[in-house]
Amino acid sequence: GLEEFVVENEATREVARSLAEGHNAYLSWAGAHSKVVEDAEVRVVMVVQPGERNRFDQDVIRDELFAAYRIPCERMSLAEIGALSRRPSDLTTPLTIQRRNDAGETVDAFVASVVYFRAGYTPADFPTEREWEARETIERSAAIKCPSVAYQLVGAKKIQQVLCRPGELERFFKRDSKTVARMRATFAPQLGLEKGEDGDAAVRTALENPDDWVLKPQREGGGNNLYREEMVAKLGQIGKSQEREAYVLMKRINPVESKVVLVRDGKFQIGSTVSELGLFGTILADGVDELVNSNAGHLLRTKLASQDDGGVAAGVALLDSPWLV
Repeated sequence: GLEEFVVENEATREVARSLAEGHNAYLSWAGAHSKVVEDAEVRVVMVVQPGERNRFDQDVIRDELFAAYRIPCERMSLAEIGALSRRPSDLTTPLTIQRRNDAGETVDAFVASVVYFRAGYTPADFPTEREWEARETIERSAAIKCPSVAYQLVGAKKIQQVLCRPGELERFFKRDSKTVARMRATFAPQLGLEKGEDGDAAVRTALENPDDWVLKPQREGGGNNLYREEMVAKLGQIGKSQEREAYVLMKRINPVESKVVLVRDGKFQIGSTVSELGLFGTILADGVDELVNSNAGHLLRTKLASQDDGGVAAGVALLDSPWLV
């Protein structure tokens, strides 16, 4: 049957399982360090955008977490967390959320075991100081962060570019040249745009071959990269200013194209497409030891080959399934 060619995707179950492991690790830590808050339930907090449109996959994770592990999950915006919590005194202070009625009486109180960020990855998620204060409050607390500020920054485009430089991977994989070679073989060449001769040379390379390079800002979520004429215009606009350092150049990847049938809004379209496969992973560590490090499913997005950039939420790409051959 067809099912033997389609890869089963365990993303929902695996993400929920990992959140449960984080929750239980927090409970063990709190009990061992006398950090249990009396009369307060312990819940996972999922940080979301106000008026979130993309909530359906969030809800299935929340529902799986409760159905499989009986762990409640609270969906909250950064503004709500900022309004309902107090800044912890140190990293051993539980993150406590309190809701009060108009009379000032507490009607609900709970401690956050894990704070799972499904928002907070774009400047638009921080319109006021309250959101920034909420992010700091979470980071200063004893709650397990997914991700922490440091881990989030590691995913920045600049870090990806720096890891492409000779000698950088070797710092983390000493005496393991085979692993370094295998990892580096998967990297697309990337160039920094710092002030100086190297940055100037990188710009010249892109301007001489605009079809071969992509200009990337420090953003996530799709729709931010610049190609061809837009890339040339932006490089001309920023010149040698400090703003240039906020971007990196990446050699454009030219994947294999496939002719498929796309369905959107009840209408089909046949076209040449490219696909991007993302593999989910989960890791739980205490600063010294890895407690969990496992695969957690996948996401395959397919879009017309004529589209340069943009994801599913932007209305450009569609969800797809890998077909084993």
